[in-house]
Amino acid sequence: MSTIDVSGLVLHRGGKRVLHGIDLTITAGEITALVGANGAGKSSLVGAMAGVLPLTAGRILLDGERIDGRSPDSVRRAGIAIVPEGHRVLTSLTVIDNLRAAGSMLTPAALSSAIEEVLALFPELVQRLEVRGGSLSGGQKQMVAMGQALIAKPRFLLIDELSLGLAPAIVKRLAGTLTEIAAKGTGVLLIEQFTTLALALSRQAMVMERGNLVFSGTAADLSARPDILHSAYLAGGKGQ
Repeated sequence: MSTIDVSGLVLHRGGKRVLHGIDLTITAGEITALVGANGAGKSSLVGAMAGVLPLTAGRILLDGERIDGRSPDSVRRAGIAIVPEGHRVLTSLTVIDNLRAAGSMLTPAALSSAIEEVLALFPELVQRLEVRGGSLSGGQKQMVAMGQALIAKPRFLLIDELSLGLAPAIVKRLAGTLTEIAAKGTGVLLIEQFTTLALALSRQAMVMERGNLVFSGTAADLSARPDILHSAYLAGGKGQ
């Protein structure tokens, strides 16, 4: 079974140590929740796994092969895609051109097929293909951002704040799609501000506090231990 294995991951940002020897495993076909207070280090961890932020120490293995130290493009080609916080899209490009830009490494036939698959997941975008990204609603932008990540058919999808700023109906819609994506074999690491949603979607869960993982286990076990979440959110964080 395909996995991402992180061991001893240490990260500094702005001269400050924000991750302190993180060990974790993400498995294909499962949603793993990562929760914790703002500033606990969740986004830094995702950035490191995606090759956006350089490690101070540690290793990141994709199916046993080291990918730490590679460029973001190389990590993406290896099979890890990221959906950054804030449903970011290229605002001056149309929806279809946003999707095409994300698949620039694919052959024309493969790109066409990948776009069809994305539009099957997000049929709401079909009528918006010629609309510029800056004119989309927040929910539509998040669909495009997720579509961009899925174009290359990644083995793993890292999502930083799925629901941020979105209406509950849109969040429910996207949550259903995320479950469908995982059911087809893609591993998902989900950072989510609403812990109830995150744990309902996930099989595995982790809690981060001040750059440390203070819990790693099943979502069911974490749901039964509200004291762990309470402590983590009271503690807050020091970095991003």
